[in-house]
Amino acid sequence: MLQSEPELREWPVETRDERWNRYAWEYLDVVINRLRQWRDASPQLASRVSLPSFDDWLNLTGRYRADGALPS
Repeated sequence: MLQSEPELREWPVETRDERWNRYAWEYLDVVINRLRQWRDASPQLASRVSLPSFDDWLNLTGRYRADGALPS
Protein backbone atom coordinates (compact mmCIF):
# COMPACT_ATOMS: atom_id res chain seq x y z
CA MET A 1 0.00 0.00 0.00
CA LEU A 2 2.72 2.48 0.89
CA GLN A 3 4.52 1.79 -2.37
CA SER A 4 1.48 2.81 -4.38
CA GLU A 5 0.72 5.88 -2.26
CA PRO A 6 3.93 7.90 -1.79
CA GLU A 7 2.16 10.71 0.07
CA LEU A 8 1.57 8.32 2.97
CA ARG A 9 5.30 7.82 3.42
CA GLU A 10 5.66 11.44 4.46
CA TRP A 11 3.27 11.20 7.42
CA PRO A 12 5.18 11.04 10.70
CA VAL A 13 4.73 7.91 12.77
CA GLU A 14 3.48 8.87 16.21
CA THR A 15 4.22 6.98 19.36
CA ARG A 16 1.43 4.83 20.72
CA ASP A 17 -0.87 6.66 23.08
CA GLU A 18 -2.69 4.38 25.50
CA ARG A 19 -5.50 6.88 26.02
CA TRP A 20 -6.36 7.03 22.31
CA ASN A 21 -5.85 3.29 21.95
CA ARG A 22 -8.41 2.73 24.74
CA TYR A 23 -10.83 5.21 23.13
CA ALA A 24 -10.58 3.38 19.82
CA TRP A 25 -11.33 0.02 21.43
CA GLU A 26 -14.26 1.49 23.34
CA TYR A 27 -15.66 3.02 20.15
CA LEU A 28 -15.31 -0.32 18.35
CA ASP A 29 -17.41 -1.84 21.15
CA VAL A 30 -20.06 0.80 20.46
CA VAL A 31 -19.95 0.03 16.72
CA ILE A 32 -20.32 -3.71 17.30
CA ASN A 33 -23.19 -3.21 19.75
CA ARG A 34 -25.02 -0.92 17.30
CA LEU A 35 -24.55 -3.45 14.50
CA ARG A 36 -26.04 -6.13 16.73
CA GLN A 37 -28.97 -3.86 17.59
CA TRP A 38 -29.55 -3.20 13.91
CA ARG A 39 -29.27 -6.91 13.03
CA ASP A 40 -31.68 -7.99 15.76
CA ALA A 41 -34.20 -5.18 15.30
CA SER A 42 -37.44 -5.53 13.42
CA PRO A 43 -37.49 -3.88 9.99
CA GLN A 44 -39.48 -0.99 11.47
CA LEU A 45 -36.95 -0.36 14.25
CA ALA A 46 -33.74 -1.09 12.34
CA SER A 47 -33.83 2.30 10.62
CA ARG A 48 -33.81 4.00 14.03
CA VAL A 49 -30.51 2.47 15.10
CA SER A 50 -27.89 5.19 14.84
CA LEU A 51 -24.16 5.40 15.26
CA PRO A 52 -22.32 8.62 16.02
CA SER A 53 -19.07 9.32 14.24
CA PHE A 54 -15.91 8.75 16.27
CA ASP A 55 -15.48 12.51 16.79
CA ASP A 56 -19.11 12.94 17.84
CA TRP A 57 -18.82 9.97 20.20
CA LEU A 58 -15.69 11.46 21.79
CA ASN A 59 -17.54 14.74 22.29
CA LEU A 60 -20.76 13.11 23.58
CA THR A 61 -18.85 11.01 26.11
CA GLY A 62 -16.70 13.91 27.28
CA ARG A 63 -13.46 12.33 26.12
CA TYR A 64 -12.60 15.13 23.70
CA ARG A 65 -14.38 18.39 23.04
CA ALA A 66 -15.22 19.77 19.61
CA ASP A 67 -12.93 22.74 20.28
CA GLY A 68 -9.97 20.33 20.53
CA ALA A 69 -9.53 20.51 24.30
CA LEU A 70 -9.03 17.36 26.33
CA PRO A 71 -11.01 17.12 29.56
CA SER A 72 -8.90 17.33 32.69
